[in-house]
This record gives sequence, structure tokens and C-alpha cells, in this order.
Amino acid sequence: MNTNVNYRARSLFYVLIMIVFSVGTSNAQNYPISLEVRGGLANPTGDLADIAETGFDIGVKAGYFLTPALEARLDGDVEVFSGDGNAPDMRLWHYTIGAGYNLLASRDVPWAVIVNGGLGATTIDTDSFQGGSFTETYFTLNFGAKVAYNLAPRIDLFASSMGYVIFADDDDTVFFENIPGGTAFDTVFSIPVTAGVSIRF
Repeated sequence: MNTNVNYRARSLFYVLIMIVFSVGTSNAQNYPISLEVRGGLANPTGDLADIAETGFDIGVKAGYFLTPALEARLDGDVEVFSGDGNAPDMRLWHYTIGAGYNLLASRDVPWAVIVNGGLGATTIDTDSFQGGSFTETYFTLNFGAKVAYNLAPRIDLFASSMGYVIFADDDDTVFFENIPGGTAFDTVFSIPVTAGVSIRF
């Protein structure tokens, strides 16, 4: 697996965790900015599932609450997959902008049920295979849902699932025809399932 890529992903995760837990203890109601870190399983589907095994996902989100229910958000995820059989290891780098809406914002409960969607890009890159490798970036749509529990005035714990629709090009992805079990593809999906912590400041 690409050591430099793994180092970048781990470094980003650790830095963001330090930021989350170094923020002060001011009143959450006065702070509309949120920062989230999450981790969990990365689940390839369709043509990707033929050459990649279930891997892991690390994600981050920066958000701004426009209203108590509506949040503008920037998301970044990296999904890391081990190759199935002789296939090379693969990473999906997602970068999206979108919005989330808390369906329970008007209720006085410690729970939140959030639906979200957005658009952006995904970079697919692989380790070397038969002297070559693949790196291309494509337009992406994402959607998801999250269930969160307000553990403290400014801190939520949550579980979430995101779906990424990646509009690849089968002219580019002929590279994957060289991999046993692989095929060129156009639109593919990935579905990371994660848990994490969110803080407002």
C-alpha cells in the first residue's frame, strides 16, 4: 500500500482530533461552527467490489449552522481498500460541499437525525500494477444520514452512513481490465459506514 498516502491520511486524522479536543468550553448555543471527525468501514460496490475488499474510511467535516436545523458543510473522506487477490490496493479521495438538515431540531431532545447531500469530486488512485497505476478525478454526488446524541453542551457522538455516486469514464478505466476479475466502468458507488465525534465552537 502507498506509504505516503497512508501517512497523509493518518496525519490529517490526528491533527483534526487534536483540534477537536483543544477547543475551549464556551456556550455551544453561541457557536455556529462545527468540526467532525469520523472513522469506520469502507464498502465498495458493483465493479469496485470485484477487485477491492472492504476497507477503512477516515472522514472530516467542517460546518456552519445557517439555522438551528440547517448546516452548510464541507466534507472530506479517504477510503482505503486492499486489492482482492492480485489486484492493487486502491484509495478513493472524496471532497464535497453540501448541506445537512436536522429533522429533530425543533424538539427538545438530546438526539439528532440528520439527512445530508452534496456534490464535489472523487480521486481514484491505485498502487502500481504490471508497471502502471491509475489516478483520475471525477464528478461526484453524495448523500447520507446521521444519528447523533448530545453527550455534552457542545459535543455529539454519532453514527453515520454516506453514499458516493462517482461518475467515472469507461474510456479511462480500461486500466482495470488488466486486473483479474476487473472491468472498465463508468458510474460506481461507495458506501462508508462510520462513527465519530462532532464539536461546535
